[in-house]
Amino acid sequence: MGQRKAPPRVRVVEQAHSADGALSAPRLIRVVRLLHPESTAMPKTLTQLTVFASGTSETESERSALRRVAEELNKQLEKTHSISLRVKAWPDDVRPGVNIYSQAELNRQLGSEYDIYLGVLGSRFGTPTERAGSGTEEEFNLALARLREDSQSLRLLFYFKRAVEDPFAIDVDQLQRVKRFRDRLAHSGVVYRDCQDTSEFVQQTREHLYNLVVDEWRGGQWVAIPGLSDSAEPSAPPDVPEGSKPSAELSESGQPSAVQPRSGSGALEAGEEGEIGFLEHMQKFYEAVPALIQTLETMSGHTTQMNERIRTRTATSEALQQEQVTLKHVGGSRAPQEYVSKAKQIVDGAAEDLDEYSDQMNAALSQYRTHSRAMLDNFRGSLQSGGELWADDTKQENRMALLQMIEAMQTTLQHMTEFQATIRRIPALTGKFKRARNRTAATLGELIAEITFSIAEAKQIADELWAA
Repeated sequence: MGQRKAPPRVRVVEQAHSADGALSAPRLIRVVRLLHPESTAMPKTLTQLTVFASGTSETESERSALRRVAEELNKQLEKTHSISLRVKAWPDDVRPGVNIYSQAELNRQLGSEYDIYLGVLGSRFGTPTERAGSGTEEEFNLALARLREDSQSLRLLFYFKRAVEDPFAIDVDQLQRVKRFRDRLAHSGVVYRDCQDTSEFVQQTREHLYNLVVDEWRGGQWVAIPGLSDSAEPSAPPDVPEGSKPSAELSESGQPSAVQPRSGSGALEAGEEGEIGFLEHMQKFYEAVPALIQTLETMSGHTTQMNERIRTRTATSEALQQEQVTLKHVGGSRAPQEYVSKAKQIVDGAAEDLDEYSDQMNAALSQYRTHSRAMLDNFRGSLQSGGELWADDTKQENRMALLQMIEAMQTTLQHMTEFQATIRRIPALTGKFKRARNRTAATLGELIAEITFSIAEAKQIADELWAA
């Protein structure tokens, strides 16, 4: 395979290494130079802070959405504070391996060299490990012990999702364990937050992570928390396994890859193909709006169709259960075996439906990103390049059109959130269905994050237009 070329206008110029070639600092620091066509800029240092997302498979959608939150925050943090956030979590950042027990291998691979621990739990606490009540608790214990030892080494955030669930589907024992853990946090000096769904989780973590970096990251480390090192240790802390040291991400050529600057996908950057003006922005805006509306309708159509399939599968399952009740009175040694086989076929069929839906929504998500960015970037670009050309009535018309688009996005967001809650209430009766359900929840989590950001930005633009 040939050597990968550096991205346009980005060149690696320096990397701080120790004598043995390893990174001299615990965090990945990349130095890049942005080479503009007409001027040579000073090297820009980007410090990458790693966010370790910890939680059960029930919160897969929140962890997926968190990656999108980091991408959104990086657009501003890289410019204003030279900070880049990177999320790592199970299972995406874990490969097969062997250790004294499975969680120990996860701890070894995920390491202890993260800068922010972010935990989230719903109604399930997880499976016990050799050293804690669950993998999430063991990961939390490691982070809290490290924070108490050195308050400048990391920060800790924890969230509890309190979405309304079917009371008959809740595992009471798991829920009680979550409650005991929550009570323990309250008595350990940990301030946590509650959220109702993925959308609220996205809004909270976006604000909290940004404020955390702006308020408490100073001189390459976190601000010290007075007195924390003298406080009591958590009960029965586990031994801290040796964490793997961070290393630079390598390109195909074996060289550290550069941090690429971000830019909006909709509006052209000045200097790439020349300045674009008011009319070009408006043309691109008017092209993006119908495409975005079509994408929203497509997503709603896929979700409606998936809801119908779920209802059909549910009706078939109920009919099978009724048939089984009748067969019990007739007898026969093969009746239970045949019932289980037929029930498994129905559940696995539902899993295939979810996989197909997830593929459809992933494709729609890609289209949504493209069209929403084009709409918002070019609308803002038209304001900046020629807003004074608009008459007052034109400004009001455009603002009303933007508010109508916000309403359409909010409707889609509500549908996605409701459907996400629906599939979470369906019991995972087979492994195939559980995998499909988690995958779908993760896709919806990323989509919910994307729509939430679009709505927030569109509202900001509408407010600016109103003020103008």
